[in-house]
Amino acid sequence: MHSFDWRTDWDGWLIIFKPEALPETLVKRLSHDVESLFDELPTLFMPPPEEHDAGLRIISQMALDSGRYADLASGNRLIVTGLYYLLMRVNLFVQGHGLSQRKSNQKLFKRFQQFKKMVEVRLSTQHHVHEYAQILGCSEKSLNRAVFAVEKMTAKAYLTQRIVLEAKRMLIHSMQPVGSIGIDLGFDEATNFVKFFKREVGMPPMTFRGLYLEKGS
Repeated sequence: MHSFDWRTDWDGWLIIFKPEALPETLVKRLSHDVESLFDELPTLFMPPPEEHDAGLRIISQMALDSGRYADLASGNRLIVTGLYYLLMRVNLFVQGHGLSQRKSNQKLFKRFQQFKKMVEVRLSTQHHVHEYAQILGCSEKSLNRAVFAVEKMTAKAYLTQRIVLEAKRMLIHSMQPVGSIGIDLGFDEATNFVKFFKREVGMPPMTFRGLYLEKGS
């Protein structure tokens, strides 16, 4: 979920694509599958001016081509090729400057990736770190060490953060009652969900939803 402060005059590019948008032949040249490539990228990084300008030129050309060749089948291939070169440039910069989230301890990185994927699948049914540790066949301490190595937070904090993010998404992008959202997220009672949300976000779910509905009106 992307959220921008509507009070700020944002100016920039946002590229959204599915992993399958890149042909397999191009992905192989990256020596990664697209999903693992983004798993290794930092959430935010600021490249030096020359790298920023090079990336901006690629994105600007992609935008130009998408309008100029929108009706041609070959035009899509041209845009995809631009995306490939952009990803390659980002990947090379991140790897070359030690910004990759993949740490020297490959075992910890792999365990975190397993935990991350499991959270996406079991988010609505399992809210306790010990349950994930048991399934992964490790101790809570080992799981915490793996999560901290990549995300600089505990496994519990990561799990909580992900539940909050999903709750916000459902509150903004659906009109489900708060109680139903809580049940869908695995809370046994609506009151427990409301208490959890208020503690983590600083306001009740309905107040949060109201703020975004007001901005969108």
